[in-house]
Amino acid sequence: MKKIKHHRALQTMLDNDAKAVLLYFYTPLCGTCDLAAEFLAVIEKMEHLPAVVGLDVNYFKQEAAAWKIESVPCLAYYADGNVIDKLYAFESVTNVYAFILKARF
Repeated sequence: MKKIKHHRALQTMLDNDAKAVLLYFYTPLCGTCDLAAEFLAVIEKMEHLPAVVGLDVNYFKQEAAAWKIESVPCLAYYADGNVIDKLYAFESVTNVYAFILKARF
């Protein structure tokens, strides 16, 4: 997972990336976020997926508000300039994997 901490870097990536992107919103002190990140790490090893980009919500408050991110951890499927779907319940690796498969283009 690539972590981005600058607005410019995020905007450049979203403007230049024609493919779908998975945006993972987290905070550094969130234990559930750490567990969710481990689930994503397992899934990233299983199969080639759209890029997963980690965004510390402390740095991206405006984006989180604009895309209506209600809590962390949140995995948002971003495509065509919009957040299409969001996952908040990281119940298991299987649950997260099913969300990603559903979000595929």
